[in-house]
Amino acid sequence: MRANPFPTVAITQGSRHHFFGYYEICPWNATDEFHLCLEVDFHDRPPVRGDKAGVGIVEMATGRFERLAETEAWNLQQGAMLHWLPSAADRVIAYNARQGDRFVAVKQDIHSGRKQILPRPISGLSHSGRYAASLNYARLKAMRLVVGYAGLPDPFRGVRHPEDDGLFVMDTASGTRGAVQASIRAGIGYCRGTRSHAQRTVPARREERGIGRGQPLRRRPTDLCLCRFWRRRQAHRKGLFPYIALARGIELSDP
Repeated sequence: MRANPFPTVAITQGSRHHFFGYYEICPWNATDEFHLCLEVDFHDRPPVRGDKAGVGIVEMATGRFERLAETEAWNLQQGAMLHWLPSAADRVIAYNARQGDRFVAVKQDIHSGRKQILPRPISGLSHSGRYAASLNYARLKAMRLVVGYAGLPDPFRGVRHPEDDGLFVMDTASGTRGAVQASIRAGIGYCRGTRSHAQRTVPARREERGIGRGQPLRRRPTDLCLCRFWRRRQAHRKGLFPYIALARGIELSDP
């Protein structure tokens, strides 16, 4: 039997669950000494108010897990949006947390323990780590259970398309919170344009392939980021899916 060139090795032990979170984010630090992860007591239900996850690192040489902090801003799909900060990727981590009546982000040095609180949670970082995209995770919890955070009410509850909510950009060095970069109402316009484009182009592509020749488009658009939400009319009425569209219309980059 041919040996597996990529053997699978468990790097954590014990009765608790360990996981990192979202894809396309590197869990190892710049020196490959440590693996960033969360430690939780359950993995078979969504977190509710009061459920905490341990934020920690696994020492790759020994398999030892060191808990560095706790957070109430997490879910089982994305974790707490853990990152190694690119400007100090060997020692500084970033994660989302709850502080009083708001969700925030925390920058923390794994060696000194020094922390800096940022005024909004992180949804994504620019390549340098200087800027972060941010969303309203309380609204996401109400609209899309698996990617929101439990424990706080949405301040815009009952408002379908609030002008003061949407995609924010935050300076991770100073903590400066920028204005709304694109409102949910702007996302609605983007989604409508995407649907209109799909209605024009998809039938032509089907006809080219001999599928449903001459028939009108009966299915809703299957745009990569929006397809799930087109099928969820309840989420559509409450104004959720434009959140996802906003990320498609804005490129977060460094000057």
